[in-house]
Amino acid sequence: MRHLVIIDPPERLEPIRDTTFLLMRELDRRGHGLMVCWYDRLLCRVEDGRLELGALCRRIAFPGPMCFDLGGEEYHPLTDFDAVHVRKDPPYDLNYHHLCLQLSLLPRRPLVFNDPLALATHGEKLSILQFPLQVADTLVSADREELFAFLDRHGGRGVVKVMHDAAGRGVELVTSREPEPLRVASDNFTRAVMLQEFLEEIYQGETRVFLLGGTPLAWFRKLPAGGSFKADYERGAIGVPYEPSREDLAVVEAVAPYLRARGLHLVALDIIAGRLSDFNITSPGLLVETNEICGLRTERAVVEYLETILAEVREGSISAPV
Repeated sequence: MRHLVIIDPPERLEPIRDTTFLLMRELDRRGHGLMVCWYDRLLCRVEDGRLELGALCRRIAFPGPMCFDLGGEEYHPLTDFDAVHVRKDPPYDLNYHHLCLQLSLLPRRPLVFNDPLALATHGEKLSILQFPLQVADTLVSADREELFAFLDRHGGRGVVKVMHDAAGRGVELVTSREPEPLRVASDNFTRAVMLQEFLEEIYQGETRVFLLGGTPLAWFRKLPAGGSFKADYERGAIGVPYEPSREDLAVVEAVAPYLRARGLHLVALDIIAGRLSDFNITSPGLLVETNEICGLRTERAVVEYLETILAEVREGSISAPV
């Protein structure tokens, strides 16, 4: 089978630690044809009444575990591929949005993993609000008075989040006495932000669960670096093995059918004290770390799942996008 992986320029990625490279190496090991392109090398055109989506792609090979080789750029219609993988990292900006909208124009083949319309309509921050029983108290607003009133109702402290970024960027602790992070995040109260009650349990860690086709693939807990409330690897957090609580399982039970129905195949959820904190759907990461913590080979399960889905698409038992 032939795969196209849409990635950031390789110089921004770490071949040893990056989830995208882990998955590509497994695809290569199992004999799949593999090409990559950057998000800005996608082409969408109409000529003589015919729509064609294509990309300026490069062949990629892995001669060793710590290196990769790229071929020269060549044009291919996207229908040459069985699967297209959207693995561009956030922020989810207009470039990312337009990429997803272009991919949504594809015919039934190839499969896009994750579904591009689902990516375009599911903000990683806002989407959690579709599950109000599973989230902490939250306000989304740009209104100064409403934001400060929310803080007052929740002990004068909360967590503010910009809604388009990831990896803890734009996430700050804010108090009624120190409101500057709120002003900065909201661009002086002209841009809506997410403000949530502060959960003290974050100091005991944030749970990460990967869902594959709506089924838990692996669990672990991210422990913030000393004194921090941000459980992000980029800020010194560490991962430890973890057995899910009843509340964690209830979150997955509530969310999984929704994800399956929308073609969100590989998703990572972050959970604090049994409360859903984040969807990670654009380019879920930390599978390398998950393997190390849990003693798993998650990339094998992901590729086997993908092979099963693609076989069903070829047989016509399901349609693509799924």
